[in-house]
Formats: sequence, C-alpha cells, structure tokens
Amino acid sequence: MKRALSTVDEERFGVKPDGVVSAPGRVNVIGEHTDYNQSWCVSVALPGKTSMTLAPSDREQGRAFSVNFDDEADWSVGDQPRNHWTDYIVGTYTILAREGFDVPLADISVQSTIPIGGGVSSSAAFCVCLIRGLNALANLQLDAERIAVLAQAVENDFIGLPCGLMDQMASSVGTVGQPLLFDTRDNSTTGYALIPGHSIMVFNSGVERQLRGSEYADRREQCENAASSLGVASLREITEEDVAGINDLLDQRR
Repeated sequence: MKRALSTVDEERFGVKPDGVVSAPGRVNVIGEHTDYNQSWCVSVALPGKTSMTLAPSDREQGRAFSVNFDDEADWSVGDQPRNHWTDYIVGTYTILAREGFDVPLADISVQSTIPIGGGVSSSAAFCVCLIRGLNALANLQLDAERIAVLAQAVENDFIGLPCGLMDQMASSVGTVGQPLLFDTRDNSTTGYALIPGHSIMVFNSGVERQLRGSEYADRREQCENAASSLGVASLREITEEDVAGINDLLDQRR
C-alpha cells in the first residue's frame, strides 16, 4: 500500500511524500451506545486500515485523491460540509485551527481496506489517520488520546454526528487484534491479550450502515433525557430502583 500511495502522489501531484501514516478500523465486543452514557466499552482494532500520504502544498487549495473512489478533489479550509468524503479533511483542519494548531495545507492521498459503511468505524479511522499525519507533518506533539478526542470533535462539531469517543480511542490507542477496555468516564484504557486458543471473527454482511441520518442521534438524546429525568449526569449512575416511574420509551434506554 505504501508503494501504491507514493506512486499515486507522484503521478497525481508531482510530489514524493516522506512516508505513509495509517489507522485501523475497529469492532465492538461491548460498547453499542454505552460510550456516550459514560460507561465501559471493549473494542478490538482490526487489521483493516486507512492509509494516507501527505505533502505540504504551496497552492491556495489542498488536493486530495481517494484510491477507493478513484476521485480527485480540491478542498479549502473554510468550506462547508457538502456530503463528500473530503468533508472529513476540511473538518479536521477546522477543528485543529479551532484548537489553536497551525498546520500546513497538504496534498493528500488516501486508501483504505476498511469496508466503508460496514459498521467498523471507517470514518473514525480516516480522522485519526489524518490527524496522525498532520501531527507528524507539523510536529504538533499530540499523544494518542488527544488525537482521538480531536477526531471525535471532527465528527461531532463539523460532520454533525453526536458519536461517543469509543471508535476514535480504539483506532488511536488500540493494538490490532487485542481487546481494549475503555472507561468513558475518565478516558482510561487497558489493553488485554486474547484468551489463548481464542480469536475474534468479523464478517462483512454487505449491508451498509451510516450513523449520520440514522436514529443514532435520537437514541443519544433519549438516553440523555432519561438521565436528566432521574437527576443524574449519565445512565451509568442509575440503579434498578431509580427507573421506577419513567415512561416506557425512556425506560428502554436505561
């Protein structure tokens, strides 16, 4: 993949990048809707990954090429989301600028072996990978947890998806093939080896899954409303006795 991306850069942009950065997808063992409720998650980083090359650009616009989509596009800092894969690039630059980081405009090539829309966090891997690349390019000195938090902000504040931090932490902090316990209350993580003789198998059903435009945001709002009705900061804090008297829908979200 490194050779393929380097070749793409030379052919498309006339530049030879210094190297390739990557970030893996993930699969959940425990974690569906528990991350934004300040509870525990267990995820496993997958061999499938997103890889990128970045080279500083002296143009007024950045250029990007997706090997998977066979699509080249110009993009500019300040662009608004347009439901295009480059939204994640613009969003990353937007969030980094908001947080006070000065990063150079870059020509970017991207290739992924993560099934897009397969429910294994292709978008989180994209954002983590890009921030890793800009971290190296601009010497931002970001650690893995900070990269995950910034990647989440791209999805929350630019893309408009109110996801928790689980996917980004698994991609940024996790080790491929090893379960990662993530406590969303304090962002602490613990890695574990698989039980000897056991493995995790992931099957791609071919059914596309998109959190944006799904009922995901509704579920989060319902969980937050349930917590508020019980007078707690998150559903992690409740007991069985606490839920008596709340309505049926919110009771389902506890």
